Amino acid sequence: MLQKKKRYLFYLPFVAALFLFLLLYSYSFPQGDDFTFVARGRTLPNIWHYYLYYYSVAGSRMANFFAQLLLLSDLSVWKVLTPLVTQGIALLLFYWTTGRLAPREGRSRQDFALACVCAFFPGLIPLGNHLFADTFLWMDGSCNYLYPLLFLLIGLLPFWNALCSHPPVHHLRWACPVFFVLAGLMHEQSAVAIFVFCVGSLFFLHKRGRLPRNLAVLTAVSAAILLFTFTCPGAYRRLMLTGQGHHGSPAKLLLHNLAVYFVPFSGDYWLVTTALGLCGLYVLHRFAAMRFPHAACAVLGFGTVLAPLSRILSLPTLQQNLSPISVKTVMLLLYWILFFGWLFAVLFRAAQANPRLCHLPVLYAAAWGSQAIPTVLGGSGRPALPLVILSMLLVLCVMQEVPWGSLLPAQLCTAAVAVLALLNTLAPVSANYASYQNILRQVSAAKAGKATVVVFDQKKFNMHYCYFHSFISAYDYDIRSYYQLSRKIQITYRN
Repeated sequence: MLQKKKRYLFYLPFVAALFLFLLLYSYSFPQGDDFTFVARGRTLPNIWHYYLYYYSVAGSRMANFFAQLLLLSDLSVWKVLTPLVTQGIALLLFYWTTGRLAPREGRSRQDFALACVCAFFPGLIPLGNHLFADTFLWMDGSCNYLYPLLFLLIGLLPFWNALCSHPPVHHLRWACPVFFVLAGLMHEQSAVAIFVFCVGSLFFLHKRGRLPRNLAVLTAVSAAILLFTFTCPGAYRRLMLTGQGHHGSPAKLLLHNLAVYFVPFSGDYWLVTTALGLCGLYVLHRFAAMRFPHAACAVLGFGTVLAPLSRILSLPTLQQNLSPISVKTVMLLLYWILFFGWLFAVLFRAAQANPRLCHLPVLYAAAWGSQAIPTVLGGSGRPALPLVILSMLLVLCVMQEVPWGSLLPAQLCTAAVAVLALLNTLAPVSANYASYQNILRQVSAAKAGKATVVVFDQKKFNMHYCYFHSFISAYDYDIRSYYQLSRKIQITYRN
């Protein structure tokens, strides 16, 4: 009886988080591209034709196609499905960390603490650069970044289990390849991350003298998906549009984009930098036999401290406005590239010295593989979600190597902070929903002939908790179509 109680207690955080997210998503409303996908969709033939159009002008990703399918039922299905997706990712984080989905005898307290961290992991996602809002609270953003992560974590299970010597998950034997393909097709970032993960896995498995044929086949499939992604005509069109307006050589544009991309890592994303740095220092201390250990310790230690203190102490940092690019900017950029690159070297050397750690450099490489395109193009915000969550997974995996007695309070406190952060979202999210209800009342009055003007005032919304371009004039045609507002009715957009 006691064992059953402990088992039920283990799943309690996931159930509690599910109900919290069901409440949170009940305040959702359409934003930005959601209007476009409804206006250009509504029927399966229209959705398919729009995907072909998107393929020719913007890229091969099928996440928007998936979003349009969900929007056939407006947001009702998404509001229920997305909380299940978040907890699916939470359970997978626990499984990837431990190799099981149930508490182990003698580790019930430790497993409960880890379950709490995993269940409420969205509370640890930074609000800065609209990362949390654009990927969790925006329908289209979640389809592009959150759902592909779930598919990726399921699809890569055969590789992960082989790397970690976990038993295969037989009841997902046929589901894993399906999700593997879906994850790659959903988004180009996932396609790159999967390919890097596959290649890294095969490298270490080959060194062990064990190379399963099914994993080699899946790697070939990943390469085919990557080829499909990068030969898409829309991808090149979008790439050419990205550089418009920049005056200078391609090298200067690349330097500018790299600097812009790395700005948040000593700002809004400092927690990611510091957590990874601490993991690198621990692995270096315990496992890695580096040729220059003191230099590695200095590089990692300095960045670990610099990231959280840069803004507080007004230290030199990378800036969004980089015209012209100074020597200081170049030096800072080179340092952060060195920091994250040396961290990979530490993990790789640790895996060479201790083969049971080979999953760490593979996971780290895949996390940064997901950032290959945003890094080159200077993308910030929601494209960083795969890096943040996979980095979180890496931290959890390294924590498994630390004596549990010293980590239990830290994990419970981390989970408590995540819970408080999520509870803190309820007030602004509900306030945003109240502002949206006011818009609906204006729309109803206009359609009833009682008003001639509808005001979409984005200033009344807390932009930390909704898409920052929720209601702008660029969506005028789609907003009119969504709400069935004629041209006789004036729409005012206030940004």
